[in-house]
Amino acid sequence: MEGRTIKQIRFGVVGCSPIGFVHADAIDQISDAALSGVMDADYSRAELLSNNYTGANVYKDLQELLQSPDIDAVSLCLPHHLHYDFCKAAIEAGKHVLIEKPLALNVAQGEALVEAARKADVRLGVVFQNRVVPAVQQLKELLQANALGDIHLVDIRVKWYRDREYYKAAWRADPDKAGGGVLVTQAIHFLDLALYLIDAVKEVFCAVSTIRPWLQVEDLALGQLRFNNGIMGNMVCSTAINPEEPAILEIHGSPGSARIQENRGLVTFHLGNQQPYADAPNAHQDASVPSLVSSEGHSIVFKDFVASILEKRNPVIDGREALKTLYLIESLYRSSKKGQWIEVGGVQKR
Repeated sequence: MEGRTIKQIRFGVVGCSPIGFVHADAIDQISDAALSGVMDADYSRAELLSNNYTGANVYKDLQELLQSPDIDAVSLCLPHHLHYDFCKAAIEAGKHVLIEKPLALNVAQGEALVEAARKADVRLGVVFQNRVVPAVQQLKELLQANALGDIHLVDIRVKWYRDREYYKAAWRADPDKAGGGVLVTQAIHFLDLALYLIDAVKEVFCAVSTIRPWLQVEDLALGQLRFNNGIMGNMVCSTAINPEEPAILEIHGSPGSARIQENRGLVTFHLGNQQPYADAPNAHQDASVPSLVSSEGHSIVFKDFVASILEKRNPVIDGREALKTLYLIESLYRSSKKGQWIEVGGVQKR
């Protein structure tokens, strides 16, 4: 993008998988931002991304990128187990950080990152792109206007298919590196939407299973949610459903129902039997929709993140917001291990 401004925020993209290209494209669309550097463990992937953007230098490792005076902020597109160390290093280097979900592998790591960013006075943002697309924003406005009356039930269904090829990225099949399976990698987007649209969750019950014997992480999760306002929720999430179905978040109220539906990256909002209200392309970190070369949700998140740096405020989806979802995910896993209802604590109650 030509005509860069003096107050530009110069980004370094760390991790040049397909989602790294989405981040680079989002940065390039913002007049107050510039892509100044890229870095990947596979140097050739970093070079490939760099070739698409003038002024995007290739760095050989994270430390070289973080030591550069030409980098103000970093976007992290990495396997889950690298989130904490890379994010912590960036914060300690005085860089603002925007990271793909989840914030970290666990709540303890997430809380440490939030506190580190506060002490360093840098912005920490997390990408939950579904929150900001027009379809979800329209539904949020209707809920705030009480258009669905008394809410009776929230229903989450993520019935997707991820084959052996998908899990060849070894970290995705390793519970210590991924932090889990379908819950933390796919369902997290819709659980986060439920928190955003409805309320914090008070307690959960969950059971998980690994259907396919060659996997080490769960590919099926069934659960129930009790929100702070008393509303009940139900969830069925899997990466073993073939053919897969569109992911759905349904909210059932007294006069009618609303549905957020995602079908291979396209998000739509339905109210009752009416035609969809909006749709937007939305890319995912697991790169399961490689045909999507841009993501409206990511663009909106990046614009807000850049504005938060320039305006010296927290981004709309900051580390503390992401912690709420991490608390929920961790509680679901705890429930599955104990076989009982588990109270969701931490920032959910604050």
